[in-house]
Amino acid sequence: MQEGGSRTARMVAAWRARAGVDEFADALAGPSGHADARAYDAAQPHMEVYLATRTRWFDDAVRGAIFDGIPQVVLLGAGYDTRAMRLARPGVTFFEVDHPRTGAHKRAALAALEGYALDAARYVGCDFERQDFVEELAKAGFDAATPAIVIWEG
Repeated sequence: MQEGGSRTARMVAAWRARAGVDEFADALAGPSGHADARAYDAAQPHMEVYLATRTRWFDDAVRGAIFDGIPQVVLLGAGYDTRAMRLARPGVTFFEVDHPRTGAHKRAALAALEGYALDAARYVGCDFERQDFVEELAKAGFDAATPAIVIWEG
């Protein structure tokens, strides 16, 4: 995988990969994501456990919402999150909102992964400093009158 996109997203993917909570994370992290995670570990050795726990908590929240009939999942600042593929269910639409450059790099990296369905999510490019993410979601087909769970994990 050619590295690019968000350095933080790659580092978080490395911790998710090491913790075994995301089968796609290793490829998304790449060598530099793993190197950054190891360097950060020196100052914050708890990050792998923290990220594994946080990932599991949010995964369970999404699973619960889907079980309760919520048909839309919005992931703000999605980075290299793969919930749309890992937690996909018929009738549920995942919207991944992030900076256009991060989203473009993520889609390119995911396209190279065997078994990853790129259509698992609707990718919504949004520069949170300059654009209204609600407007960008609406353009991508988000229905504000339909129940949704919104996650802003990072």
